[in-house]
Amino acid sequence: MDDSRKELLRHVAELAAEGQFGEPVRHAQDEYASLPAGIAVFLKCVDDYCKQNEGIDRETRSFRDTVCKLLIVAYREGSRADAETCGPFVSSLISDYPGAPESALLTRWCAMAQACLAFREVSTSNNRALIWQQMKGTFGAYNEFLDGLLGHLLILQRCASGKPVKPGVFDCAYSEKVRQFNDLTGGDNGAFHIFGSIARPAIRNAAAHGRLWLDSKRDLVRYVDGKPRKERTVPLAEFASLVLLGSHLTMPYLAAIGTLVVVECGTDQAKGLLPKVLVDLWQFRPEGN
Repeated sequence: MDDSRKELLRHVAELAAEGQFGEPVRHAQDEYASLPAGIAVFLKCVDDYCKQNEGIDRETRSFRDTVCKLLIVAYREGSRADAETCGPFVSSLISDYPGAPESALLTRWCAMAQACLAFREVSTSNNRALIWQQMKGTFGAYNEFLDGLLGHLLILQRCASGKPVKPGVFDCAYSEKVRQFNDLTGGDNGAFHIFGSIARPAIRNAAAHGRLWLDSKRDLVRYVDGKPRKERTVPLAEFASLVLLGSHLTMPYLAAIGTLVVVECGTDQAKGLLPKVLVDLWQFRPEGN
């Protein structure tokens, strides 16, 4: 096991002890007492992800499963072409990609997880103003995370496609990352279309600059975009659907990273504790729609 993986396991064990991944994961070492702390944390994250899937609706479960599968497959295919260049993806939660400062995803992941938790807590409230504020916060947080994640995915996809890789991809605007990723993967007709389907750079930028608001009388979300600036709209139901799906990026990412870590660094005992459905992902090959 190389030093970067050892650091990842150590850091993740410390974060779990601090409760960063939720109370159940905090006690992962008690459940997997015979395994190293970091491996135990990742196994618990994978197990929690699978258990959560059992209690949610079919559409959301399908979204989560697809995201998890595609993250694993993207790494598998990229690392087969260039293991050294793609290896840092496994540590992307806590470590910057070499030559790309601030590309680690932990801060964005934590902000997204906290926003999603707050949204779910108020979603049953009768206070529409409070719900709207949390929807905006969750929308912004998941797009910020996706912005960072796409930088890593572009590295994997470029390696898998035999194209040159430059760390400067992380400095590209969010909209440019989305465009490049769609070009590499076939956009709406490609296997990875699910990421593009929830990425909304224009609306995210409008929200960041205070140019996004709710027209409650017409059930529309209005925002200002472009040069020259122009007011645009999206149905509130569509915006809410984006927020709901985006709020479920947290666990599929963690489960995918956890699966990769256990497969690469875990003992045979640890690998045997992975759910078969995730072990089988190593044989999963995405097909365009």
